[in-house]
Amino acid sequence: METVTNAYDNVKAALSTAPPSDAYLAWNASGVEVIKPDEEETAQKIGATMNKMQQHNFDQHRHCFRATHVKTQGIVKGRLTVLPDLPSHLQQGLFKTPGKTYDVAARYANEPVFLQADQEPGPRGLGLRIFGVEGQRLPSADQDASTQDFFFNNAPMIELTDLPTCLEIMQLREKYFDSPLKLGAATKLRTDAIKQAAPFQLPNTNLISHSFYTQSAFRFGGYYGHISLVPVLDEMTSRTEKVKSGDSREQLKDWLIEYFQASGAKYELRVCKHDIMKQCRN
Repeated sequence: METVTNAYDNVKAALSTAPPSDAYLAWNASGVEVIKPDEEETAQKIGATMNKMQQHNFDQHRHCFRATHVKTQGIVKGRLTVLPDLPSHLQQGLFKTPGKTYDVAARYANEPVFLQADQEPGPRGLGLRIFGVEGQRLPSADQDASTQDFFFNNAPMIELTDLPTCLEIMQLREKYFDSPLKLGAATKLRTDAIKQAAPFQLPNTNLISHSFYTQSAFRFGGYYGHISLVPVLDEMTSRTEKVKSGDSREQLKDWLIEYFQASGAKYELRVCKHDIMKQCRN
């Protein structure tokens, strides 16, 4: 028998593609964020562990890399245009002026902490830097900067779950930095092994066809939610070639070069706010 809640969801979906703005979970609603007493200490340990991984890469390659998303596949420039008819509840931050256009730079990358061959499956990332952004900065940020960054993965979920889990996984990555096989074996012993392995089950296909997602939720005006980048051109979504074992270890880069030499890319930047009915359901 269909429950009242299911009936509500079905009717709502038939009438609208999204809930009304007052049906979203407020950013300061009870239970949205619970700050634990050791949160700052744990965050510092995560940062220190990631710095160790950067040192490992420098020792191997005599070159500085990020702690994750180490392997760059391509960097392109473009523009971000705010929709001229953007609804008022979405007019927040850099999106506050409908029709405004910003210059952007995007970096495609493999997520792992080492220079991974493209034949190896794993999450892929996209970093987006937006220029000419005005407004108040976070206390630890460069107060004179006029940029805003978004970081995306092609995994629509976050396997790191919380700060303690993130610290544990980063410590494993650092411990077994030189042995991906040992890292995989150690990860399989965890109680959340299936979840930790999930991003490595993603299709290892041409990056230009992928959608990308922020891994954490952000406050967005009076609400909070995730942000995604979704390809909207047929010539992007149709490029689903799979990397084969005999391909170049730089195959993903080669495909990006081939695509951008012939065509431009177009993405929609979307915010996924969280629905009260689904978030607060028992």
